[in-house]
Amino acid sequence: MVAESMIQPVLGPRYLSLRYEDVMASPRDQLGAVVQRLGISAGDLPFCSSNEVVLGPTHTVAGNPNRMGTGVVRLELDAEWKRALRGADRWKATVPALPMMHHFGYGVRSRPEIPPNRLGTFRV
Repeated sequence: MVAESMIQPVLGPRYLSLRYEDVMASPRDQLGAVVQRLGISAGDLPFCSSNEVVLGPTHTVAGNPNRMGTGVVRLELDAEWKRALRGADRWKATVPALPMMHHFGYGVRSRPEIPPNRLGTFRV
């Protein structure tokens, strides 16, 4: 939050906070809003449906194994961690994040719910 409080005043209305859950709920709309803020047409994004993009080859040498994939890729929420993360491990991750969770729209529950889409909301 310290970095955010320093960056947001500098960027002003150009500052936008996006959460992974919101982007995956509506990828074309969310990412379209981002590129429009950069002066790029949302129509230039390689979406073939509201949640599918067409990826071309890249020259990436490191990263996620999916980086070499090309063609149509479906963008969807990965919630496997909710089912697979043990209670003790969940708390190990949650405790350091507690001071920031409310600020970013997260509650403290054993099975967190995803808050409504917050596209276009700005931190003040």
